Amino acid sequence: MSLSAWGSRGPWGGRRGFESIVQAASGIAMAESPDGERPGALPCQLLDHGTGYLCAAAALQALARQSARGGTQFRELSLAGTAHWLLGLPRETAEAPLPGDDDGKAWLTTLDSAAGPVTTVLPPGRLDDEALAWPRALSRYGGDEAAWL
Repeated sequence: MSLSAWGSRGPWGGRRGFESIVQAASGIAMAESPDGERPGALPCQLLDHGTGYLCAAAALQALARQSARGGTQFRELSLAGTAHWLLGLPRETAEAPLPGDDDGKAWLTTLDSAAGPVTTVLPPGRLDDEALAWPRALSRYGGDEAAWL
């Protein structure tokens, strides 16, 4: 598995970078502009998180192929590659929620926390046909003992 900001080839191959820089260079910052003049940003670190999830999926696929066929499997992903892929998808807006999405409420949950209720996104996926859920109430930052579970 290889993960980088720009990939290993091309004029920026091997350069260091991070989410905000890739958003600016790829055009996402202007696509998210509030007024068409100033750059905006995605409401989350989508390139970091999305590319991380894609890396996990690619690693699992590589292990399955290696188990079936043998050999060495290699996957290379980049934040810029994820940005390019996302920019090629049809754009949904907050004014046009996904069908049956109830303006996004179906994807949210409210958790108790030391600072009061916190609304967050539900964990994606299912395990043994059970929806995933957050395991407990949120504690204050730094409030948990350092320990292996």
